[in-house]
Amino acid sequence: MDAAAAAALLKAIAAADAVSFDFFDTLFYRTVDAPEDVFDIMGRRFDVPNFRAQRKAAQAEAFVRMHKAGRKEISLAGIYECLPLDQALVQALQAAEHALELDIIRPDPVVLGALNYALELGKPVVITSDMYFTEPFFREALSRYGVPAVPLFISSTCDATKRDFGDLFDLVVDYLQVPRAKLLHVGDNPHGDVTQAKAKGLTAFLYRREAPATIPAATRADGGNVPEDPYELGYTFGGPCAVAFLDWMERQAREDGIDHLLFWPAMATSWNASSGKTLALGICRAAAISAVPARRIPWLPSTTIIFPRTCLTCCPGQTGCRLTRCWSV
Repeated sequence: MDAAAAAALLKAIAAADAVSFDFFDTLFYRTVDAPEDVFDIMGRRFDVPNFRAQRKAAQAEAFVRMHKAGRKEISLAGIYECLPLDQALVQALQAAEHALELDIIRPDPVVLGALNYALELGKPVVITSDMYFTEPFFREALSRYGVPAVPLFISSTCDATKRDFGDLFDLVVDYLQVPRAKLLHVGDNPHGDVTQAKAKGLTAFLYRREAPATIPAATRADGGNVPEDPYELGYTFGGPCAVAFLDWMERQAREDGIDHLLFWPAMATSWNASSGKTLALGICRAAAISAVPARRIPWLPSTTIIFPRTCLTCCPGQTGCRLTRCWSV
């Protein structure tokens, strides 16, 4: 959000009697490109093939069951009840999604500043969200990231939504007891946060979060904007790059019908296409590699491509081991 829009938001808050903030993509944002990326991470963690598709199908089925039961919103528990998997695995996946979502969210500094500004002015503030997570998730998020605890109006808890009929806004108005036109709602969704809010007589502010800087711009040769802290550098750039590269290699391996991937020298891991598991081998250190033919390619600081007979040298007892393809960046 540019300076003019941020100033307009603060002006709107000053003119309101009370303020409601949306949660996801407004007060908080996810550090993944798309919400469904969480399902891909979980699929890899739990070795569940095509978990993204299974999780999305379960959510669709949860909506079907919701309508049949006469309810207005789904819950995370309701979604996982629709997964046709072993119950112990289902429970572990549900807990993991709850924990992972808490790990990948961060407060939006602009909106958090606006929330604190409203509180400083003595305005009543609430959070109003259409979401299948229930109140404990939001309480934990606010506590973990140091955001002031304010009243929560969550669709899965209230069984009312913004998106369908706007009746979640009615609950907020009843609670705050302020004139509808003097209640400001801030959110990112043009329909649920603006159209529906206005249909209920509220004042609405559409929030558009400014896109973060791209990685190429943040890794210039002169070091501009590169985090100095090694942990932050690895967390912000190193980790996402490594995961993206491994995802690409996995897709290529499956397309080429490759059974195993071996990583040399320091990583020394094996990826099995049939199980999707990555196994630590604890072999193939640099000293062993130096004794066999190799072509070195510069890459953080170097990647070594090993010729076929290296497989036999580094994997004693293995037969029929043949190098079919090498990748480098």
